[in-house]
Amino acid sequence: MRSPGLIPGGALLTTLCAIAAAGAVLLDRALTHAPRRPAAVAAPLPARPPAGTAAQQLTLSQVERAFAASYALYLDGAAIGVLHDASLTARAQARSGGRIPAAFRDGTLRVAAVSGSSSPFSARAQLVLANREERYPLVVQLLHEQHGWQVAQLQPPDLTIDETVKPVAGVNMPSAAQEATRRFAIAYAAYRAGVAPLPAGMTAAAVAAIRSREDTLAGVRLPAMRPRLVSVSYGPLNEDEFAATATVRFGATAERFSLLMQLRKQTGGWLCAAFL
Repeated sequence: MRSPGLIPGGALLTTLCAIAAAGAVLLDRALTHAPRRPAAVAAPLPARPPAGTAAQQLTLSQVERAFAASYALYLDGAAIGVLHDASLTARAQARSGGRIPAAFRDGTLRVAAVSGSSSPFSARAQLVLANREERYPLVVQLLHEQHGWQVAQLQPPDLTIDETVKPVAGVNMPSAAQEATRRFAIAYAAYRAGVAPLPAGMTAAAVAAIRSREDTLAGVRLPAMRPRLVSVSYGPLNEDEFAATATVRFGATAERFSLLMQLRKQTGGWLCAAFL
C-alpha cells in the first residue's frame, strides 16, 4: 500500500526523463537563436620608436662639417644663429672672435680640411676654412651628450692680420705712396689678365709669390682686356709700410685684392712686398 501523495517509482522516473528532454530542447533552441559575439581580434603591436632624435643619428664627422660650414657663413657676415650644433659657450667664443671684415671677404669661404681625434664621448677637431685669398684654421672641442654630438668650445681663427689691413677712414697717406699703389694695382691686374708683362715695383718676395702662383689673382679667370681702377682703400700707415685694397673692373667683372706696400729708404720709392 502506497503512502498518499507519493508518486510511484516508475512514474517518477518517466517524469524526470521528460523534464530533462524538454530542458535539452530549450537549451538547444537558445544556443541556436542567440546572437553570436564577434571573435576577439588581437590588437596590433605599437610601432617601434625611432632610434633617437635626428641629432643623435648624426655622426661625429657630420656634426664637425655642419658646424664648419655654418661657421664659414658666420665669418662671411651671417648672424650668430646660423651656427649648427653649438653650445652657448661656443657661440660666445665665436662672437668674441669676430668676423672677417667685408673688405677682405675674397670669395665664399669653404671647408678646406677637417682632421682630429676622438673618444666615445669627446673629440677635438682641427678645421681649415679658405676663400680665394686666405686660409683660416680653427679648433673645436666636441662632447657627446644626451642629444648627440655638440661643439662645446671653439678656438676662433686669428683675424688680427685682417684688422691690421682693414681700411681706415681719413688715413693720411703720402701722395707718392698712393700713386705707387694705383700704378702697381693696374699693372698687376693687367698682367694676370694676360695683356701686360710682369709688373715692376715689387720686392723679391712678391716676385717669388707671383712665379709660384701664390698671389691673389693667380687662380682667377679674367677677361683678356685692360682693367680699369675703381678704387683703392688704405690701412693704417705703420712707419714704412701699409696695406691697401684695390678694386679693378674688367668690363662687367670686378675683382678686389690686397697688397702690402713698403718704402725702400735707399731709393725713396714704394714697392709691393706681399699679396695679402
